[in-house]
Amino acid sequence: MNIVIISPYDVLAAHFLIADYFLSKAFSTNATSYYVGGVGIKDINMFLSSTDRQINIINYASSLGKTLKFFVSATLFWGLIKNHPFHDANKRTATLSLLLSLWKNGYRFKEVNQKTLEKLALRTAENTLIKSEFSKYYKKYNITIHRELIIIGNFIKKNVIPLGRKIPSIRCETLKRLLAEKGYVMKGPENGKVSIYKKERFLFRPYLKRVYQFKCIDMHREISKRVIKEISKAIGLSVNALLSEDILLLESLIGDYKMLLERLANK
Repeated sequence: MNIVIISPYDVLAAHFLIADYFLSKAFSTNATSYYVGGVGIKDINMFLSSTDRQINIINYASSLGKTLKFFVSATLFWGLIKNHPFHDANKRTATLSLLLSLWKNGYRFKEVNQKTLEKLALRTAENTLIKSEFSKYYKKYNITIHRELIIIGNFIKKNVIPLGRKIPSIRCETLKRLLAEKGYVMKGPENGKVSIYKKERFLFRPYLKRVYQFKCIDMHREISKRVIKEISKAIGLSVNALLSEDILLLESLIGDYKMLLERLANK
């Protein structure tokens, strides 16, 4: 069974992207509710202990079979909240890391209320999972696993579905950076439209050939899934090849779950 492990670098990227998101909101709105109390690792040993838990559970809980992948995501989430390795935003970093872990292993939460995920993080931090509304997810296994971890793992198992063909959300400014890395130039918006050009040469002279154009009045706006598919087709890349970058995926998850992350900021 192939299980993708979220590396310490992935977790750090999640943490700093959350900090960037909330600090940008704080400066643009002057709202104190968006401030981050501190950025970065507070305790490196606790941080590495949180990420190493994924390998540990794979080594001693292989008897869980197909369920194991959900417990790998669960133990990362649980460890980051319990160990509190960052100065601030531990619950938010743990939640985003959980979402990333599930996505990279081919799953996402189905139509679960984001308030439920908020409660999951809060109950974990408060050490009240066992006596909470999540206690129904507890069951006994023939190996020794912390009761809270069992609850989180089974909650995840019951509330996720395969990714299928789901496309992560992406903003115009992010697409511009991704296309530049692949040799394309994105210009605009001009008259409410953005154009994508491919770098070509004719008789040794470089020129830009327009391959696609779409409506966009603000580079911070998200691009529709239809347009992403059309762009991929126009430049001859699959959607996965175009969007295969962890930073992009994390930015997309922040966009999809921003209400959840913002509520956790004040808890």
